[in-house]
Amino acid sequence: MPKIRESKFVIHEGSTGVTLSAGTANSDTKVWEYQVPDGMVLKIDKDSTLEVKDNGATESANSSRVKLQFLTPNQRRTEVIAECTYNDVKQNQDQNLKYHLGEAGQDPWLVPPRSLVQLLIKSSQALATTTTTVVLSAKSREVIE
Repeated sequence: MPKIRESKFVIHEGSTGVTLSAGTANSDTKVWEYQVPDGMVLKIDKDSTLEVKDNGATESANSSRVKLQFLTPNQRRTEVIAECTYNDVKQNQDQNLKYHLGEAGQDPWLVPPRSLVQLLIKSSQALATTTTTVVLSAKSREVIE
């Protein structure tokens, strides 16, 4: 039986597989997308965190809506992982204040290879790819021989 290795996995705007898009004001806009590579499953559980920071001249309103979701490889099914406000996910150095994506006792999301993990933001202003920082901390699961 194959062994599974699970390790901490952090994805940010400079990671391989990440695509950034400018956000449109007053519209749910995909500003960040990550494609899970072949041979890996992304595990998102109670220890996983999401941090977003709008570093533009005028920061997004705290009430701006943020949604993290994933699309299956055939893009026939979308699963919402989290819906919250920008204030909930603003980058914070205090580990106790970071936005956690799951709760104790909740089954983890297992995002299969070639799935697309997407971050959508609905803000009253446009977001630029050069000023938006996103960090998703999760776990990777890979089969090892």
